[in-house]
Amino acid sequence: MEISEAKTPEPIPTRPSTVHRAVGVSVSVALLLGGHLLAFKASYSEAPLDLNLHSNETESTSLAPNANASGRCKLLPGVPDVTLLMAPSLNTTESRHIYDIFLKNTKQRISASVNDVLDVDTVHQGRFLYPDSSRQSQGVFATVISWHGQADRLLNDFWYLPPRGANDLQSCHLELREPVLLFRGWTFPSFQYGHLLHDLLPMLVWMASRYPKTKLIVVLDEEEKIRRFLQWFNMDLFHRAIFIPEETTVCAETIHAVVPKMASCNHPISLRILQPNKHLRQQIAKFLPTYPANRVVYQTRLGTAHHGRLVSESHSKEIVNVTKEVLQRHGFPEEIMIFTGKFNGETASFQDQYRIFNSAFLVLGPHGTGLSNILWMRCDIPVAVIEFFCGLTN
Repeated sequence: MEISEAKTPEPIPTRPSTVHRAVGVSVSVALLLGGHLLAFKASYSEAPLDLNLHSNETESTSLAPNANASGRCKLLPGVPDVTLLMAPSLNTTESRHIYDIFLKNTKQRISASVNDVLDVDTVHQGRFLYPDSSRQSQGVFATVISWHGQADRLLNDFWYLPPRGANDLQSCHLELREPVLLFRGWTFPSFQYGHLLHDLLPMLVWMASRYPKTKLIVVLDEEEKIRRFLQWFNMDLFHRAIFIPEETTVCAETIHAVVPKMASCNHPISLRILQPNKHLRQQIAKFLPTYPANRVVYQTRLGTAHHGRLVSESHSKEIVNVTKEVLQRHGFPEEIMIFTGKFNGETASFQDQYRIFNSAFLVLGPHGTGLSNILWMRCDIPVAVIEFFCGLTN
């Protein structure tokens, strides 16, 4: 399938003074299960933020949340409203019961506040290191840590681990005198752009806002792509970060450690909640350029995934053709950019991906981290996402 190289739009030079309609994100999700199509549609609306989390630091920075300067995002109350559209062969009482339970649990989880899920615990004369993530193909989330005194409250089976042996944390590779804030995020053997966007970046920006005088510890991947990403994303955040390679023992005078409040927070997925993501979208609208939303993007991952989250080439062509027909019917431009991760024949840069998705009013694609780029879509106008969940059978 050919990639349609749409002309790169220019940024909008000025911000609109008013937005005359309520802003939300409409999300349609289609599931291909055993050749059947299962789809549901969600309309998302923005909600006000409450990020008051046990911090005495009040210094304002370019990343600090400000109710009077929320970029171009319009914040509306509410949590996602979801409507399920099922194929007749799947429209059974049992299917709807399963869906209703899933919907209820998902709404409860994503509507939790940061205060409900996390706390920040401070320890002194602490030492930590990030275990080698290459030992686990599914990535790791834990940090090996120790500190002076009796304070076992940090230790648990997933977030913070005690020294693994007699030699762990004995020699300091790096000593830090200034306070640091510790949150690892979901780390994989290689740099994972999608997981960076939805598992680390929201919390990193939130931490920078709540602790504006504190340095942020960031795991450094072997190719140092996280360093280049933050340098592109926001120089203030980049200069606040201290990049630490795995298996490097750090000794710090003061560590502010982000800790889970509930036993259920034993996986990064439990931190995918609306509040820090809404905050992140506000900040993006402040310091990154805005482009005219005049394109449709079909994000495809043909041949790039090994876990079954693929749409076949024939289905992809059908999706593109149906989308063109609908666009024509409603008077929209029919051009669809097919995005495979490349732009102008080369791997798309962070800036390229931002520009492509910020200029889209509609994005389609299979479920997976490839769709994480929808984070860059504009939040001052209605935009839509259609996501396909693909079964393992044809």
